[in-house]
Amino acid sequence: MDPQDDADCDRWMAAYAKGDMSVVGNLFDKTLPTVTKLVSAALRVRDVNTHLDVAQDVWKKLHVARTSYVSEPGRPFEPWFKKFVNAHIADLCRRKKLAKFVPLSESEEPADKNPREVAVITETLEKGLNLLDEEDRIAYVMVFRDGCSYVEVAEQLGGKADTWRQRMNRAIVRLHGPKEKKGA
Repeated sequence: MDPQDDADCDRWMAAYAKGDMSVVGNLFDKTLPTVTKLVSAALRVRDVNTHLDVAQDVWKKLHVARTSYVSEPGRPFEPWFKKFVNAHIADLCRRKKLAKFVPLSESEEPADKNPREVAVITETLEKGLNLLDEEDRIAYVMVFRDGCSYVEVAEQLGGKADTWRQRMNRAIVRLHGPKEKKGA
């Protein structure tokens, strides 16, 4: 999301928090690509209808939580929104509702050719991510794609930051192999 879009979303979300329903359409349209990218990366889903279903669920939760949003100068909207969406995705995983989602390998739609998306959707990475349990996969995406800290992961998924750091280190070893020791 470019800085102008982020500023617009922040302004719209602040108005929405105060009860202005006229901004909902604009805010939804600007945030839908973010939801789509996060859902695609975390759940490995390419189905547009599933993206819209998750976006609708996110917006139901956002509607309930909207009054707690506070617009602060220098605090961008997009990281806050990504945390919100990732928390919803983690909830989906916890409730074992993944049965209705279609993995990329079974999808009829071709993988995105956008270079920034390639790391997320390569066959090798997908196979590696399949080795991880659902929460580790979500945490891996939150840390290494979205840039969340281990503290943020712990807040969203539960547990301690040090535990998530250790789990991500083990996930890295499973995905990329052990680090070579210097001098050996």
